Amino acid sequence: QMPTICLQQQSDLSELSDQLNDPLIVSLRDQGVLTYVVGGSVRDTLLARDFHDIDFVVVAGTQALMLACGFTQVGRDFPVFLHPTNSTQFALARLERSIGVGHGDFSFDVESVVTLDEDLIRRDFTINAMAVGPGGKLIDPYGGYADLQSLTLRHISASFSEDPLRVFRGARFLAQLSAWGFKLDKQTARVFEQMSLSGSLANLSAERVWIETELALSADGATEFFKTLAATNCLSPWFIELSDQAQGLTLTQLGNDSTGLSDENTASSTAVGAALNTGAARCSSVPSESVGIDQTAIMALTLACAHTKQTEVRFAALMGAPCLSQKGPSQSAQLLKLCQRLKVPQSYQRLLLQLQAHFWPLIHLASNDTNEAHSTRAAVLLNLLTELGTLKNSEAVTTFCDALIPTAQALDECQNAKPQTSPKVQHHSSGLIQRARCATQLLKKAADLLVKLNHASLKQQQPEIFTDKTGAQIGQIIEAWRLENLANLLRSNLT
Repeated sequence: QMPTICLQQQSDLSELSDQLNDPLIVSLRDQGVLTYVVGGSVRDTLLARDFHDIDFVVVAGTQALMLACGFTQVGRDFPVFLHPTNSTQFALARLERSIGVGHGDFSFDVESVVTLDEDLIRRDFTINAMAVGPGGKLIDPYGGYADLQSLTLRHISASFSEDPLRVFRGARFLAQLSAWGFKLDKQTARVFEQMSLSGSLANLSAERVWIETELALSADGATEFFKTLAATNCLSPWFIELSDQAQGLTLTQLGNDSTGLSDENTASSTAVGAALNTGAARCSSVPSESVGIDQTAIMALTLACAHTKQTEVRFAALMGAPCLSQKGPSQSAQLLKLCQRLKVPQSYQRLLLQLQAHFWPLIHLASNDTNEAHSTRAAVLLNLLTELGTLKNSEAVTTFCDALIPTAQALDECQNAKPQTSPKVQHHSSGLIQRARCATQLLKKAADLLVKLNHASLKQQQPEIFTDKTGAQIGQIIEAWRLENLANLLRSNLT
């Protein structure tokens, strides 16, 4: 159920206008220099949404005046000043002009007398281009208040397309505001797609794309970020693996500058389709047939978001599920290529590659229909526990299991929603979620056991076996002891 939008200008904005009673701001005002609260804090206050930072813009101010009042200047591209007591940021009203193709390729003009309206029009979306003045007056020259009421994310001007990062910011806003049901304006969606077709998204740095991605992953509506990119044909070049045609492409093909998007939404189950397409109408301008995102990925992320707030787990489920639905040695290489392209942190990359490498072996390990010797299976289990770093990090197994469960459920439900064309695929899918739960229980039991099977414990039980042994020999003895105990665990688990 979406929150009710009830916007009240004066009472809702008094908290912000009170910030303008700061002695330094009053001093500037006495000198004919006006300060306004702008941006996200205005938007979020009107939505009764928590915010963390307040941004101020100073109209008719100068660098010399700000410094004389005790502010500290930071930044080289354009003057930003920090309040001397609370370090709040104050920016001079400015004009900007694109001088290149990247996110940071702008020149700034703060020397001219720039009006508040001129400053606000350079911003990205109407809902971010409102200001609050003294007395709580809402200044809204571009219709942001009306767009809040209609739950619309709309760009302000033609200059929007000069900054390709705004595509990812817009998709992130839709993820963060998903509880309200915000939708993308029709013309703005077309601008997104035009920016993608122009190739400008490729000019962004991986670091900036990842920042927006990680923020989106932390939102309850994280799926809206990726569905918006897909609906506006903006998955390429950063998220080509999520295209519904990417799975099955070779590694070389995935390296090409091709979107690989489908013209059809491949959902074939009412139940699964409902989960995947919740809020699909939020991108109001884009026909549903233009959405070409891998539905196993979106289902996995949906389930992961319901299960945990840990962004590493959400990322692993999102990117791991579509690759795990395809068998082949190139899948790990594709995921590594993705991680390198986005420069994802090591903790994200490690969990994703661990899930890719150990998902099916662990599912097989927990099956009751295997004919493998318990000693062989114990070696597989010990290898996984060692790679997860169980002895050093007790939370590693829990995190891995948190990623495995939504991934398995997504694979299970999406596969069952499609016509079965291969008996082998059906065998892997049948009852997968139940087998995954058994696998995680087994893994957690094995981790608890392994922690107890340490050097001190063995020496206390059998001190004689350490006599006249080298360090390497003792290591071999401990490993054999662990394998024996894990084999016994596997034997008891299958009875």
